[in-house]
Amino acid sequence: MVDTQVEPALYPEATDILQTVVDDDDQMIEAWYLLAFCQFRLLKYKDALTCCKNVKDLYIKQKCNDPELQAGTKEIYDEINKKLGRED
Repeated sequence: MVDTQVEPALYPEATDILQTVVDDDDQMIEAWYLLAFCQFRLLKYKDALTCCKNVKDLYIKQKCNDPELQAGTKEIYDEINKKLGRED
């Protein structure tokens, strides 16, 4: 799920838009996932980890049943930890 179809030059713009979306409605789990992905691609790992945590929290709170979303979020989280040299 980590392979989205966003041109790399558009990540900053996508990040701004997605940040506006989650600022308006912080319960939008898909927006948090996409924001995590964009932050990851922009090498903003701390921000991406925060977004992953929000996805995880909302996944539980909303009793979400989307295995692809869950797997994609875990993949981003694991990649960040690998890049930071952390085990989880």
